[in-house]
Amino acid sequence: MTAPISFRSIYAIGKRELRSFFISPVAYIIITGFIFISSYFFTAYVSSTNQADLSGTVNNIAIVLFLILPFLTMKLLSEEKKSGTFELLQTSPVTPLDIVLGKYFSALLLYGLMLFFTAGFPIYLEIKADPYWPVIAVQYLGLFLTGSAIIGIGLAASAFTENQIVSGIIGFSISFGLLLISWLGTQTTGLVKAVIDELTIINHLDPFVNGVIAVKDIIYFLLWIVFSVFLSSKAVESQSWRS
Repeated sequence: MTAPISFRSIYAIGKRELRSFFISPVAYIIITGFIFISSYFFTAYVSSTNQADLSGTVNNIAIVLFLILPFLTMKLLSEEKKSGTFELLQTSPVTPLDIVLGKYFSALLLYGLMLFFTAGFPIYLEIKADPYWPVIAVQYLGLFLTGSAIIGIGLAASAFTENQIVSGIIGFSISFGLLLISWLGTQTTGLVKAVIDELTIINHLDPFVNGVIAVKDIIYFLLWIVFSVFLSSKAVESQSWRS
């Protein structure tokens, strides 16, 4: 029988992982780089359009997420595999799913912190103009879901290798590939085009950028998250049996 999820274990693992992010320079480098690049895109978009919205900024930030989030997640499980700490699963009540969820939520919390630091963008628009806040809220929801899916993909990539660099490259290749296949959609027609359009992440972000919440787009992101967590937990479980 599968052991139930332990929220206490998930919290403990997530807390430990979040602490490890800030012990090393990784979190500081990624957050600083994210803020700098996002600020550049925001400034460039506002100065060139004089529009009180974040649509152009959100699209550019999404591209940045594909570039940096896989390297935020590359050590989540690969480091545990390399250090051999999965052996604790055989004598500990902590389950593979507990470990995966703890790791996932730690990265998700760090990503939420990154988004929080961009709160100055809509505040600036409020001071200078009159932005429509419901649309801004939907745009941030789209960014959060997009990042959540990319983190899930990176987590799964980390679960299948002991090498952090390889993990980062795999996570980047898969997530960025889901962005690039949008080009193939423009070159095809019929059923193939329909399938490619549904697979492309950016096509499911676009409605959020326009201030529209569609159930199918939320389901798309949730499916990636659930599938990634499931795949990661199975990989961890397999590692524990081999240990």
